[in-house]
Amino acid sequence: MKDPNINKSIEWLISIQNKDGGWGMYDYDPSRVVTTAEAVTALAITNSHNDSLQKGVEYLIRGANDPNWCQYHRHHAWTVYALTRAGFGDNIPSRCLQTLQKSHLKGSWGHASGEIPTIYPTFLGLMALNNYGKSRKVLKQTCEWIVSQFNNNSWTLGDRNPSYAATSYAILALTSQEEIKEQHSIIINKAANYLLDGGGSFWPIEYESKVSGDLRYNFHHFTLPWAIMALIAAGVSVSHKTIKTAVSQLYNKHFWELTGGWSEEINHRPSVFGTSHTIASLEILYGAFTINEYLQEEREISQNKNNNVFIVHGHDQISKLEVARFLERINCYPIILEEQIESGSKTIFEKFTEYAGKASYAIVLMTPDDLIENSGNVKRARQNVILELGFFIAQLGANNVCVLRKGNPEIPSDISGVLYLNLDDEGWKFPLAQKLNSAGLDINLSKLI
Repeated sequence: MKDPNINKSIEWLISIQNKDGGWGMYDYDPSRVVTTAEAVTALAITNSHNDSLQKGVEYLIRGANDPNWCQYHRHHAWTVYALTRAGFGDNIPSRCLQTLQKSHLKGSWGHASGEIPTIYPTFLGLMALNNYGKSRKVLKQTCEWIVSQFNNNSWTLGDRNPSYAATSYAILALTSQEEIKEQHSIIINKAANYLLDGGGSFWPIEYESKVSGDLRYNFHHFTLPWAIMALIAAGVSVSHKTIKTAVSQLYNKHFWELTGGWSEEINHRPSVFGTSHTIASLEILYGAFTINEYLQEEREISQNKNNNVFIVHGHDQISKLEVARFLERINCYPIILEEQIESGSKTIFEKFTEYAGKASYAIVLMTPDDLIENSGNVKRARQNVILELGFFIAQLGANNVCVLRKGNPEIPSDISGVLYLNLDDEGWKFPLAQKLNSAGLDINLSKLI
C-alpha cells in the first residue's frame, strides 16, 4: 500500500505481537483467540506475508485443537475466517468446522451453544463458512434467517433497539455472494439508507453484554469501519459524503499518529481490535491510494464524457442507490451531485452546471415526494427534479434523457421523445441499458444475463 499511515499501523501490530505468536487486546496483554485472528486477517488483507503472519497462524492452529481454548462460537468463526484469508484453509482444525456446523440452528448461530441466535454471531458464522467455500444450503438458510430479522430498515444486536453495527454486519452477510445480493437488493438498499441517515460522524461504538450459565461476555462493536465496509458492499460510491465523513472521523479521533495504532473508543489507547478492523475497512476503501488522495482529491470523471450518466433525484435515496449500482454494473459512471467534492465557494447551480456538463446522458428519478396543496392526495416530484429534467432535455436532447417513474406522481406534459420507464417494475433495467447503448455509451450488456 502507498499510504504511510496504514504501513505504520501494520508495523505497530507486528511490534506488539507476543512471543507465543498471538496478540492481546492491547500491547503487553496476554494473547487471545479473536484478537489474534483479527490481526492475522489484517496482515493477510494487506499482503503482509511475513514471519508475524506465520507465527499468528501457528498460534491459531495450535490453540484451536485445545478443548479448553474455545468457549464461544466467535472463536471458531474468527479462526476459520482468518486462516482462509491468510491462505491456510487446508490447515483449519476439524474441531472448528465441526463446532460451527453443529451449532448452526436453522440458519443462525448464538454466541455459545444453546443460546438464542443473534445477528453478530450469525454474521461471523456465515462469513467463515462462505470464505471456506462451505455448503450453499447453509449459506442460503443463514441469509433467509438474517432477512427474517429485518425490521424498521435495520437489525438489532438481540434487543429491540435498531443498531448501526448489527445493520452493517447484516449488509455484509447479504452481499457476500452476488446471487444473494441481487435477490435481496431492496432490503440491502433500505438498510444502506438507514446507515446513511445515521451519518459517518454519528455511528457510535455499541456495547453488548450477556451472562449465559457460567459464560459471561462483553462486546464492543466498533461501528465506524464496519459501516464503511457495509456501505461500499451495498454499492454506495466511495465518494459519498457520509463515507468521507466517517473516514475523517476515524483519522481525527481514533488514529494514534505516534504509534500507528487505532482506538475503537475516542481518547482510548490503541488496540489490536480497533487497528485490525480499521485496516480492513481502509484497504477496501482506497487500496493503493493515500488518505490525502482519497479525502482531498475528487474521483476522476471521464473527460470524454462517454459513460458518465447524471442521476437527478428527489428524496428517494433507496431508488437512487439502486439505479447507481445498476449503472456501475453495466460499465457506466453515475454522477450524483451530492457526492461530488466542492472546489471553492460555488453556488448549488454553479456546481450543478459544472457536473451536468460532464454527462453524456441523464436519468431523472421522478418519485412522489411533495403533496400538491388542495389537490386531494396528488403528489409530484420535487421542483428541482422538474427543473433539472428541462435543463437536460435542452442540454443533451430528449433522446439522451430517461425518466424513471415510481408510484404515480404528477408528470410534466408535452415532453415528446423522452423515454419513460416504470421503476416499480423490475423490467426497467434492460430497456434502459438498450437506450444507453443506442445513445452511444459503451454498455456491458452481458452483465444483464
